[in-house]
Amino acid sequence: MTADISSARTRVRKDAETRQAEIVAAAFKVFARDGLAAAKVDAIAEEARVSKGTVYTYFKTKEEVFEAVVRTHIQTALENTVAGAISNDMSHEERLRAVLGGAYRLFAGSDIRKIVTLLVGEGGRFPKLVKFYHDNVLARGRAIVSAVVREGVNAGAFRDIPVEDYPQIIMGPAMMGAIWAQHFHKYSPVDLEKLYEAHVDLLLEGLRPRSD
Repeated sequence: MTADISSARTRVRKDAETRQAEIVAAAFKVFARDGLAAAKVDAIAEEARVSKGTVYTYFKTKEEVFEAVVRTHIQTALENTVAGAISNDMSHEERLRAVLGGAYRLFAGSDIRKIVTLLVGEGGRFPKLVKFYHDNVLARGRAIVSAVVREGVNAGAFRDIPVEDYPQIIMGPAMMGAIWAQHFHKYSPVDLEKLYEAHVDLLLEGLRPRSD
């Protein structure tokens, strides 16, 4: 009897986790399509094929749903795509290339750019969500880039310049690539691979030690 109860509880928990994941996946599509302000819980429920009440069973507000989208689709992907691209047997330049390549794939080359660009456009109306995104995505990304640069500086592979303190300089072109791909590509197409190569080339030329 005890085993049956435990098994039933496990099934209920897994069913709840599956349902919650389906709601978050549906919310990603709705936010990407409608934006932050225009997205409705009704639309999320319809996309997930559940009742509105079911959405509120797992999330108190639309903002909580958005936070779950960021955690599931962006924060986790950041760790896997950017931090996960670094290997111990890489040179310092290869590590920086890997981090930037991961950033381009994640923020500019996937549907995640839709979430990034809507935060840029609507963030002023949702300051708490902007802070949440900063604390859980941008701050982590900055830490990864700063660590890679600092390791290179300590090893003598990179010049000791303020780039480590301002990793936004390194990540900026990838963010611009995301905005461009989302809004301006149809007017002036951009090849993200070539943009990445040009970006890395300029960056590494600036970081390599110079002979006096």
